[in-house]
Amino acid sequence: MSDRRVPIAAILLEAAFVVLGVFLALVANDWRSERDAQDRAARARVGLIDEARHNREAFREALAYHSAVLDSLGSRAQRGAPPPTPALFTRGFVDPATARSTAWDAATATDALAAMDYDEVLTFSELYAAQQRYGLVVEGAGGVIYQALFDVGAQGVAANAGNLASMIGSFRYLEAEMVERYDAALDALGASAESTAAE
Repeated sequence: MSDRRVPIAAILLEAAFVVLGVFLALVANDWRSERDAQDRAARARVGLIDEARHNREAFREALAYHSAVLDSLGSRAQRGAPPPTPALFTRGFVDPATARSTAWDAATATDALAAMDYDEVLTFSELYAAQQRYGLVVEGAGGVIYQALFDVGAQGVAANAGNLASMIGSFRYLEAEMVERYDAALDALGASAESTAAE
């Protein structure tokens, strides 16, 4: 006859090891997931700061162009010179900044923002919202200029220097505001407006 006693102690010990193994695997998986999320957030932060620097430079260049055109229009008006020709506007009647949002879109799509510091996400979010508002102004102004080009031609648009100066002045104001926003945001993020090897 065989002994039909069940070794309860051995079964309980084996079950405890299985439970412990599953628990350790879950803990390791959570740790790895958290580490991956933090790595993704850190890469997203670097990309967002680089994009903010690029966008700041784009707004700074647009601001410089619009300021130069306004100065030229103002000096022509003071001298009583005839209306400008389209040749004065070397980069177009307006040359708005072309800001990127690729890093923001990627960080949003990959859920990298969820692991970032809330205040930093808010800082970036406010920048991109301001960029969108600027984009709406660009679209509206573009429609006005294109309609005027069809109605009176390039020479007619250039000759209407007063209205054109008002529009360019609005762009200059918005671009100066955006450069200030970028400077403040980069400062709040502990990053300079210029890229450095140390960061």
